[in-house]
Amino acid sequence: MKVYIIKTVDYQEHSRLMYGLSDQGMVSMLARGVKKMNHPLRHLAHPGMLLDVTLTQGKLPTVKDATVVSHYPAAKADLVKLTVHHLCGEIVYHNVTQDDDYPKLFTFMQRTFQALETHPNAIDIALLFELKMLAFLGFALGFSRQSQRRAFNHSTYEIEPIQATHTLLEETIYEDFRLLYYADVSDLKPRHFTIETQRMYLEITHQLYLKHLDFKAQSKALLLSFL
Repeated sequence: MKVYIIKTVDYQEHSRLMYGLSDQGMVSMLARGVKKMNHPLRHLAHPGMLLDVTLTQGKLPTVKDATVVSHYPAAKADLVKLTVHHLCGEIVYHNVTQDDDYPKLFTFMQRTFQALETHPNAIDIALLFELKMLAFLGFALGFSRQSQRRAFNHSTYEIEPIQATHTLLEETIYEDFRLLYYADVSDLKPRHFTIETQRMYLEITHQLYLKHLDFKAQSKALLLSFL
């Protein structure tokens, strides 16, 4: 079974609890003895790894064997990309439910992290992921596939028909978010946002998650600190 490791917690003296996402759902597993220096799986028991694992049966399965599918080397060498990994993992870990479409989500996660490896701007990937995940979790914002004159109200965080009270900035936000929302993550062209725009857009998605899910990702503050 392939599992993307989202979170690990030290357990007893030499073991770790690992939590991850598979195409079957969220997975909790015990990696016994992996903190020992000579353990063959020691280097695998970390967040941000895509593993192929063999587990025992039971309420808390134990890892019998594991091999690396991808360790995402570009993300490991780039703190911003690594933080985007953590942000995506946080969103999934804290917000998905047992009724969600896990095969679809797992495929999207894999494609997101594969794209992140080569994309020149990790913030573009983060924004795309956040917008698409809101819709996946049941909070589609109402973007139109066709370009239409709409605005993103910066006060209510709602999409609205153009009115005299809307600013050009609110029209621009809507169009930028619409293009990200409908983009294919595997073929996302760099958006070339300024640093100020990246910060503003990350703050907006932060507010959207607070509004719809009452969720605040710890990784978001770290990501903003890099800009």
